[in-house]
Amino acid sequence: DYCSTTCQDRGGQMFGFVELKSASTEYEQICAKFRKDWVKGQCPDVDHILEVFCNKAKKRWKDHRAKLASKGSPTTVEQHYHGTAIKCNLVVTKSACNDSNCGICGISQKGFDEKLIRKNITYQRLGNGFYLAPNSSKCHDYTQGTHTNRAMLLCDVLPGKKCTFTTDQPHLKAPPDGHDSVYGKPGVRLNYPEIVLYKKASILPRYVIMYTKDGIEKIAS
Repeated sequence: DYCSTTCQDRGGQMFGFVELKSASTEYEQICAKFRKDWVKGQCPDVDHILEVFCNKAKKRWKDHRAKLASKGSPTTVEQHYHGTAIKCNLVVTKSACNDSNCGICGISQKGFDEKLIRKNITYQRLGNGFYLAPNSSKCHDYTQGTHTNRAMLLCDVLPGKKCTFTTDQPHLKAPPDGHDSVYGKPGVRLNYPEIVLYKKASILPRYVIMYTKDGIEKIAS
């Protein structure tokens, strides 16, 4: 059974959050990954991890994987982070809020939304798309919370065939022909890698990682 007893029926799609027990192997593995992937500055301690369940999103993601396979693109699954805003007390409610500015709840419940691209970012180095990264520390710069409370998403990603760039490509609205995603390679314009996807179906939010970290109160520009 993909959905737990805490799931909610929202418009016919089963959706919910389940907090992982801190003594579980799954919790420890995610914490270890979060620490390993924090490569800039001191890594904060993880306070809570919530697993995301959404039947509709999972089906959409699996269907997209099948489409990649049918056209000969790689179907390798990668895990990447996405930093965004949290505006609610999710660890208490275990329920998605209705605040349109709460990216954690909105993305977890409905997936990435093309209409919200560039909502808080004026310039996107690799064009109009959904940005994720393999480094938790990089994604922290794009989080927004209350006081020092922060959260980011850890997602299963289907990059398919990547097109690699080392220079800015702000005109992109889709991957170049013959490719499924864009990979920003560090060295020239980037200090840390990032991946850009252009279809919401290629990204499946799996976990909300909640932690305490001082720093910016505004999403990075």
